[in-house]
Amino acid sequence: MKACLRTSNGHSFTNNHPRPSSTPSTGEVLVKIRAAAINPVDYKAPKMVLGPIMGLDFAGVVDAVPATERVFKVGDEVYGTTKGSLAEYAMCKAASIALKPKNLSFEETAALPTSYVTGIQALRDKGAMREGDRVLVIGASGGSGLAGLHLAKALGASEIVGICSGKNRELVMKQGATKVVDYKVEKVEDVFPAEYFDVVYDTATASGAGENYFSVSERLLKKNKKNVHLNGGAWSWISYFCGFQKANRRLVLTDMNTADLEMLARLFNTKQLSAPIIAKIFHFNAQEVKEGYEQLQSRRTVGKLVFTVSTQ
Repeated sequence: MKACLRTSNGHSFTNNHPRPSSTPSTGEVLVKIRAAAINPVDYKAPKMVLGPIMGLDFAGVVDAVPATERVFKVGDEVYGTTKGSLAEYAMCKAASIALKPKNLSFEETAALPTSYVTGIQALRDKGAMREGDRVLVIGASGGSGLAGLHLAKALGASEIVGICSGKNRELVMKQGATKVVDYKVEKVEDVFPAEYFDVVYDTATASGAGENYFSVSERLLKKNKKNVHLNGGAWSWISYFCGFQKANRRLVLTDMNTADLEMLARLFNTKQLSAPIIAKIFHFNAQEVKEGYEQLQSRRTVGKLVFTVSTQ
């Protein structure tokens, strides 16, 4: 089968990777991948962590299930994450997938899992966001930031401020921001007073270019409120795993699960969430996989990058 492999030198496309077994074990389902989206973790994490095939996010059709499976059946259209989604077939944990939203394409659906499940767990769980809260989204024009805007709006935020470059102002406003701060020409701490926001959703700090919004974010937060961030240096991760993070700082490690995927599908099916922003849809071949990862690593992509893996 076609697959994008993880190597010591980056990625490598092949037309001849072995297909997974057609007899899933209990708790697994075999999925024919229709579309897959890529994320920075794809090239940041090593093979020993995420396996030999690139990709996590996908949407596809169930191809085989074990006799013990009671939730999913062959032919179901599903989405979620699995180690190795950039391939024609993938073996997936049933606990990490759900039926796809009915009104979204496979490509739109593949753009959802990591960004939107992370976003809902960041805002709802780590940030304890409530209806009427003021939310600051840092890195608002990226895939995770745009998802944060959509979710903050769906959860009833009274004010949503996005930090991004001025060229993306119009897009970010259309996706739910009530105000945009252009980080190239102004500082957010000069625009808003101390203790103004109820939740900070920081998708930019420690993402690869030396960004650090920690001190600014915590100055802008109300007392006992949370600065929720997606990335961090070594000390952030040590603090997370050892359980001694700062009281107002929360690092997010996504728990991909059927319940949250089902909740997101309901929000899309009832039009409470807008369709995700897709920067570009690529064909699944060696040249376009190369182009896709080059664009992802440029760190200037607005929205998600998605591959059409198969059309039937």
